[in-house]
Amino acid sequence: MIHSFDNCPENIKFFKSIVIVHRKHLSDFNEHTHEERLIEIINNIPESADALHIKLLPDNLTPRVSHKSGKMGKYSDVKMNFDVIGQSQHAEDLFDSFHNEPVIGIVYSEEETAIYGTKVTPLIFSYKEVNPRATQYHGYQISLAAKVYGKTKRLGRLNVAFVNNGLAFTLARTI
Repeated sequence: MIHSFDNCPENIKFFKSIVIVHRKHLSDFNEHTHEERLIEIINNIPESADALHIKLLPDNLTPRVSHKSGKMGKYSDVKMNFDVIGQSQHAEDLFDSFHNEPVIGIVYSEEETAIYGTKVTPLIFSYKEVNPRATQYHGYQISLAAKVYGKTKRLGRLNVAFVNNGLAFTLARTI
């Protein structure tokens, strides 16, 4: 059977934004959690949750996911980086509060929502300052990485309630 993939540039759907949620605010879920239950968990993240909602620059986020097998079964090696333009003490304080902490990443594109990490096997948040030559931007590079069991959960266009209600902190307003 032949499977075709339309790889033309006009069909490229860039990631629009990412919501990073601290693991402590999530109900238990793992790679076996059914889609309906996962949507319920995401939509029941409390209003007081430590979360970042970051609008992404076009073509700035490229998740790299390698599927592997080990002694404990199948897992995915997840690595993603993206840049945030601008620097401020407030942004740095927020990033410090997430640095080396377990999180999940909820990534939005035009057509779908992808969940990276689980409560059981979260991603680890880290960041560094980006200070290139004066002719380029200054900002931060955010990294999320971990070995997680299972594959990325891909859902239809999911509207996360606490983000839509303006309760997640939107980083773009502070820089």
